[in-house]
Amino acid sequence: MSDSPTPPDPRPSVSAPSPARELLPASEVRSVGSWLFEAWSLIKVTASGLPQGAIFSGVPDDRFQARLSVYQWLARSVADRDVLDLFCGAGDGAVALLAAGARQVTTVAATAAFRRFVERVHVRPGLRLVDDGSDDDEARYDLVIAVADTAVPAATETDGGEELRPVSARDLSRLLRRGGRLVIAAGGYAGSLRTDSAAAEARFAELEETFLRLQRYAHLPPDGYQVRFSRREPARARAQEYRFVEIGPESTLPRGAIGEVWVGSTPRALLPSGPLRLHVGSGMEHLDGWLNVDLLPLPGVDLVLDGTRDLRFDGVEAIYAEHFLEHLPVMAAVDFLVQAHRALAPSGRLRLSTPNLDWVWQTHYRRGGTAAEQVGAALSINRAFYGWSHRVLWNRELLELVLGACGFRDLEWPDYGESRFPILRGLERHERYPDADHLSHVLIVEAARGDPVPERLAGLRKRLERELVVPIEGWGGIDLGAAMRTPRADDP
Repeated sequence: MSDSPTPPDPRPSVSAPSPARELLPASEVRSVGSWLFEAWSLIKVTASGLPQGAIFSGVPDDRFQARLSVYQWLARSVADRDVLDLFCGAGDGAVALLAAGARQVTTVAATAAFRRFVERVHVRPGLRLVDDGSDDDEARYDLVIAVADTAVPAATETDGGEELRPVSARDLSRLLRRGGRLVIAAGGYAGSLRTDSAAAEARFAELEETFLRLQRYAHLPPDGYQVRFSRREPARARAQEYRFVEIGPESTLPRGAIGEVWVGSTPRALLPSGPLRLHVGSGMEHLDGWLNVDLLPLPGVDLVLDGTRDLRFDGVEAIYAEHFLEHLPVMAAVDFLVQAHRALAPSGRLRLSTPNLDWVWQTHYRRGGTAAEQVGAALSINRAFYGWSHRVLWNRELLELVLGACGFRDLEWPDYGESRFPILRGLERHERYPDADHLSHVLIVEAARGDPVPERLAGLRKRLERELVVPIEGWGGIDLGAAMRTPRADDP
């Protein structure tokens, strides 16, 4: 066999020319429209006076929509709140927060160019521009936002703009009002996403040390959408379509995530000194020396959380809830008591106050009398059951049964404001009503933390499901309440 090369075929080739995709990878093939958009973007940025690569509404690409999505996600909870936007960029996010009802948004621009742009384009009532929010010792905010970094401009300018100096989460936490939150968002849209770096680990450690409650969210694009941050192209997904999914603080970001968001609540520096005591469902009744928690960000609330799911505490000395239990569906009430049992220290105490069903029945419904009186009695008893967002009214026997199944023991039934334990005295704030036939208008119970009894708890859940939940929430597999709430065709 010869090793000489095969001579070329002298016949002319008749094969079709190779298509362009064989000469250039598909990822590098760009439409004329894409090139025109990039050229147009360059003109827009130059005309704006912003640095090249700036993210702003004049160039609505994926980077702009992704960054704006953080603000639109936060906008759901800013009504009547004071916000500090530490890294406001071109100010589009701050404008979105104002449009959502924020009382005031204080912004910090990273460079002189960004500051001039915000002053020229976005100045409006409620928008306040400052040089360095971290130096404002008197200011207190409900929400502090740092999108893409934890840096704020220093007081002095350099030839290239302003120098940025890092500000710790501990420093930022001092700017928060009671019940406020710090939000740090880092994403590939800003070139600062670090998924496994030492910087990310240090950020987590500092946040965990600074805040009592720390949540982490993965920032995800719409399903099936391929974001393009490396070059200017028109966005095909709007900010509202991006998603934020809560994940564990030390979890790996899910595939496709473009960023992460950390939310810190309740700086540890604001916690009462001494053993931890929780006032759950506090509303506007702030108890000094207690951590006041509620589902709503009301005045006096230290920490906003769902007491039926998020009592992630350990070693708590005491838990108190006044006129809280009756507002929960019965299964949510069980969940709260299970959470409270887990959070208490072995020597911890629980104190509950809730309307007394026996007193309600005795005082709100009596048979006999005139027809008008019977109508009034019917309305009165139904108002007691369903008014003020009541879900379940409790008598002593039902409360004893549920507390025992949730692992509580040594139940005591003290009077209003009284207790054998000094820390549980004088806590009640709710208005009082006259007792009737030796029945107190309110049930007040104290209990010690005992051993869990999972078999009893499982049996209780089954009974409550069978005898209360199914008859109330659904019948025969049909949710009648939902069906009745469905608008009819002739509804306005």
